[in-house]
Amino acid sequence: MASVNQRPKSPHWHASYLGPDGRRILRSTKQERRQAAVTVAMEFERASKLARRGDLTEAQAREVLRDIVKRADMGETLPRVASKSHFDNWLESKQTRKSKSTGERYGMAVGEFLKTLGNRASKPLTSLTAADVERFLNHRTAKQLSPATLILDVKIIGGALNAARRQGLIPTNPAETVELPEAGGAWNAGRSPQPN
Repeated sequence: MASVNQRPKSPHWHASYLGPDGRRILRSTKQERRQAAVTVAMEFERASKLARRGDLTEAQAREVLRDIVKRADMGETLPRVASKSHFDNWLESKQTRKSKSTGERYGMAVGEFLKTLGNRASKPLTSLTAADVERFLNHRTAKQLSPATLILDVKIIGGALNAARRQGLIPTNPAETVELPEAGGAWNAGRSPQPN
């Protein structure tokens, strides 16, 4: 459990928490109010736990650090939404606003994506990486689907992740870095398209 203490002659509170390697870390929170320092210490510890479990991505770590002081002042906690939960909610909202066939198409892509995540679908949405979207694309490519189908699949997943980013659930959209096949040209399954 993270704790805070104030050193003699220092206006700032210091956080004490377990680091990713299990050792105790003592770090300044740069906060002069105890409650703000406690919030920062809890964020330090939360990021450290994610790193220990292998769930902390580089982009997420940057975002956590960037928001620590801001969140300390607001007293907020970061939302923790499981990937499956977000995709299910997003899909439900799309299926009520789109045609039945479009809703079914979105449902198929989301179902296949969650299947490629396996047990990781129950992990926080923030643990998703571009490698997860690549794995999904490779899974769909192995079925020898057309480039247009593959592009639509990734765009559907990217749309759900863009919604998560706009809602503040993830700092960046991991689907944005995935290179898509060329829509008009021949594309062999299992091979990446050549860069333009």
